[in-house]
Amino acid sequence: MFFFSLLVSRVVNVICRLLLFPILSPLSHFIFLLFIGLISTVVSSCSFICISAMFQATQQVYQKYAIRQQQQQPLPPRYIPGMNNAPPDMLPARSNNLGKVSSSLIKEFRANTKNPAQCLHEYASQMKIQLSFHDVELIPDPNYSLAIFAVQVEINGKRFPQGVGMTKKEAKKNAAKKAFKIAVLHEDDSNELPASQDLHPQSCCSSSSGSNSQQEKHPIMRLYELMASMGKPCEVIVADERGPMGFKACVLVNNEYFTEGIAGNKKEAKKLAGIEALKKLNLTIASNAAPEEKSMGQKITDLVYQQLYMYLEQFPDLRNKEKSVAAVVQLTNNDMQVVAMATGNQCLTSSMLTTDGRCIIDSHASVIARRTFRRYLTIELQNFINQPNSATCIFYLPPNEKTLKIRTNISFHLFISDPPAGDYEIFHKEPSRLLAHEDNELIAMGAHKPAFELEDHGALSTTSEKGDTEHIIENEEIQESLTEFTSAKTLKVMSVSDKLLKWNVLGIQGAIFSHIINPVYFHSITLGKNFDHGHLSRAVCCRLYEELDAKLPEPYHINHPQLNEAFIPSFHDHKESGLGNLSINWAKGQEFIEVTNASTGRIIEESPSKTGSSMASRLCKAAVLYRFRQHCLESHCKNITLGLTYGQYKSDAASYQAAKTLFYKHCIEAQIGGWRHKPHDVDNFKEINKYSTIEFY
Repeated sequence: MFFFSLLVSRVVNVICRLLLFPILSPLSHFIFLLFIGLISTVVSSCSFICISAMFQATQQVYQKYAIRQQQQQPLPPRYIPGMNNAPPDMLPARSNNLGKVSSSLIKEFRANTKNPAQCLHEYASQMKIQLSFHDVELIPDPNYSLAIFAVQVEINGKRFPQGVGMTKKEAKKNAAKKAFKIAVLHEDDSNELPASQDLHPQSCCSSSSGSNSQQEKHPIMRLYELMASMGKPCEVIVADERGPMGFKACVLVNNEYFTEGIAGNKKEAKKLAGIEALKKLNLTIASNAAPEEKSMGQKITDLVYQQLYMYLEQFPDLRNKEKSVAAVVQLTNNDMQVVAMATGNQCLTSSMLTTDGRCIIDSHASVIARRTFRRYLTIELQNFINQPNSATCIFYLPPNEKTLKIRTNISFHLFISDPPAGDYEIFHKEPSRLLAHEDNELIAMGAHKPAFELEDHGALSTTSEKGDTEHIIENEEIQESLTEFTSAKTLKVMSVSDKLLKWNVLGIQGAIFSHIINPVYFHSITLGKNFDHGHLSRAVCCRLYEELDAKLPEPYHINHPQLNEAFIPSFHDHKESGLGNLSINWAKGQEFIEVTNASTGRIIEESPSKTGSSMASRLCKAAVLYRFRQHCLESHCKNITLGLTYGQYKSDAASYQAAKTLFYKHCIEAQIGGWRHKPHDVDNFKEINKYSTIEFY
């Protein structure tokens, strides 16, 4: 109406302009326009008033209609058989006696030849009654403390006691069994819920009195109660960092790995771990079955700590102290044993460096474990010399070859408790991208899916004596002089991540023993804390390109070990600080552990195993040179010149040096940095008579 009045006023205005303006004076024009404007304003105001009145009237009608609709009862839905429930007046009359059933069905039920749920469905079909099953929250059952799921039967609105079980299928079966006994066999059950009780899940698991016995218990709480009743210690550990598949929680029973759960958050992971533990306990108790097979990584972890604390009885001061652990485990067929073990997390103070080969420069656990493993190899070399055809020796000499090989049924596996310093430790706090299910399946079979998400991923780095890690900026090799090395405020060595990378190309036997044995590689690496597959696979091997593999001289290659995740029980993972500068080492075949001071690189006075007056470690370079020379003498090696320096023996390993040169060059070509080399002076020493057998045994 408003727009119509506006239109009329405009039309009148135009007509007047065309007909009257030519015969009127200017003053008359002005008076006429003023009159037309006044008329338009009045018409517009009237239109606005009319519209407001219409709107108010419409609103009042709508309110009256809404009130009337609320007062009216909704029409019942049309009953369509098979599509919705029948109206109440079409249902059979309800009574406590729900009818009789054929004797054959009762016999099948009693004989347990037919599933109770099927029996109940047949009964409902014969009697033309409504039957439904409902998933409800669990009411703790004293006769079935391991139950997880609960199902309740409803027949014609009558509710029956819930059935419980470890699975939904089992719970449904038990619920049908109870309902059949009550409805068909008329067997009394004092646990039957009252007919007036609401079927809503919340009301099925709580009573008006709020009794704890009627409340749903968390799986972890039920697990703790059950294990306490069995007299077994139980603990649930949740990882601090999210892995590629989510957060992982682990259940420990009797201080051993039992089950685990993985979820998007810690709370859900802990709950799932508890559910899995309850399921396994139920199966174990019911069938007296053996516990589930542990993963390879968990077997290695448990074995290492069992061995470690057995030998720490020789030096109990370190038992309850915080320590970084590394070990090498030998797997022969199905037999697993620790052959090298070490702790440590520091390196030498620059002022304590000597050039006689008697101090250990890097005492990080992984580095000491590798040195200890080489000590084990020398013990096995001696066994080979004494009994070259012994089946218990790890070495054999292939026909027409000059270097020994590891027997094909033997493999070596590295365990590391803490994130290795360098590329992995720098980036593991930011989890790599979540992997698809297909990728996780490939990883389980040994594949690697490295994470390259940042520009600095994969860069080489150094670690100082204070534990600081920094990336190497120079993209060229750095050869330090002795003066530069010792005059620095803090001594710097290549990080553990970078050394693991190098070992996966050149082997763990080292340059000097490559004269005697073929390259030895780790078959797997197990990390006890803060595992991230994407970062670990990149750090230890996958930041090198396959182009290097094609260039390496045989038998060297890029080794891609299996990567395992494990949990370290809290009673092993001590947080008490102190004695952090101490490092221990032990190899199979040695009776006592050796304790060294990482700051001095030498043995301490309290060490259970001590050598000569110089307090040089049995793992120092001088000891390695001594054992190498002894092996050459006893095995009558004709292709090795005696009397050379330690550095010259390393340089004479032609194939090893060729592979090492290609590795260093590839690091530069791949733009991950240049290797930082220690001064040549530290290798420029000879084995002399004062290095006795007793000192370096």
